[in-house]
Amino acid sequence: MESFSLWYNNLPPGGAATCALSPVKALPLVEAPVRNPVLIVNGVSLRFPVEIPCGASLEFQDMNTCVLYGKKGEELARVTPEGGPLMLEPGDNQVSFACDANPEAPARARVTIGTFGEPLTGE
Repeated sequence: MESFSLWYNNLPPGGAATCALSPVKALPLVEAPVRNPVLIVNGVSLRFPVEIPCGASLEFQDMNTCVLYGKKGEELARVTPEGGPLMLEPGDNQVSFACDANPEAPARARVTIGTFGEPLTGE
């Protein structure tokens, strides 16, 4: 087991909650790569033609700077994204993630999006 999290939602301030867990069983972890991930922002797709092994990470800065890193932070490959460009708009944005189907097991990914530059305002 790599991690276990338990979250409580909608608790009133200063409120109490009780939780019972029984039993918690660790199931075998199936390591499945993420193949050809696609990030879609406001209907525009950006595809990354790469297979991301379990524990690895893909970091995208811009169309010329996209790197696949291994579990230990070592550079595995430079990746050239296809599509885009992705643009965030002031206010709400529609963001989704997809990847190729995996016959071994469902792929899982954690996607983190950060922005830089001047803040977007609705003015």
